[in-house]
Amino acid sequence: MKTGISYFGNRNPKWVKKDMVDIVNHHCNFVLHTFAEYDRIFFKDTMKEIVDISHKVGLEVYIDPWGVGAVFGGEALSQIISNPGICQVDSDGNILPACCINNPKFIDFMHQWVDDAKYTGGDILFWDEPHFYNVKNGWACRCRYCQEEFEKEYSQSMPEIVDEEVLKFRENSIIKFLKRVTRYGKNLGMRSAVCVLPEESSKPNIKDWEKVARMENVDIIATDPYRYHKSDFDTRIKKYANKIFRIAKQFNKEGQMWVQCFSIKKGDEWKVKKAVEIIFEEGIRNIGAWSYDGTSYMSYVRCDNPKKVWRMLKEGYQYVCNRC
Repeated sequence: MKTGISYFGNRNPKWVKKDMVDIVNHHCNFVLHTFAEYDRIFFKDTMKEIVDISHKVGLEVYIDPWGVGAVFGGEALSQIISNPGICQVDSDGNILPACCINNPKFIDFMHQWVDDAKYTGGDILFWDEPHFYNVKNGWACRCRYCQEEFEKEYSQSMPEIVDEEVLKFRENSIIKFLKRVTRYGKNLGMRSAVCVLPEESSKPNIKDWEKVARMENVDIIATDPYRYHKSDFDTRIKKYANKIFRIAKQFNKEGQMWVQCFSIKKGDEWKVKKAVEIIFEEGIRNIGAWSYDGTSYMSYVRCDNPKKVWRMLKEGYQYVCNRC
């Protein structure tokens, strides 16, 4: 049984050590450390120290490109998008605040990110919700690189109006990008987990999850159907856990589900433990939660009662660990 938690917001090793011990005491055996652009620039050696602390208390370590290039999930801001030559372009020709995964400069940038993730000593690369930019009016991406790749694939110019071929092309572009970075990571001795967005997400992403599971260098396939404020949260979790379990088993991968520990309203704390139990009953043996201590340190998504949420997760994890 693998149980874990994401961790961010604190880069002082003095306090990180205390928190890692707390994480272990909450029945976790892995931790996900976010490694945003800000961390790469200012905290690379500190992150190496933090990963070492995590290992010393017995935790496996995931490294997450949180918000990097605005291509991956997360609230972290991106600096590289200030370079317009690396960004996505919408169907009206406007430059967007997100990098394009077909742009060679961004691919090189992500290879450098993997190099630094390896330098920190992390064990698993966590590819967090890769997606194209969600344009309110129009669609993306129609940059020169996307147009060139589309023409190579379909032997025709990329249309100005989104159609089924464009949708398929975008999905295949994400898959091709993931193949590149997971292969690069595997050559450095790192495993890869891919967390796909739930089906109802408005962000252009991967709809056919089997394409992820088929990838040679993907070891773990995951998803994170949050929205615990909804009354049907248990039905959704069961549906997605079952889907992940089936696909993972079919392609001999490890299935993983993520539990919401942010923005939990007062009175809904029990849903955290319930989610863990549902996921376990559906056969998943790798469960992560976002994030540490009920996200008490991030006011934007802090739970109403972070300590109670953190306690509910502990009880949930204790339950599944005892069952195993």
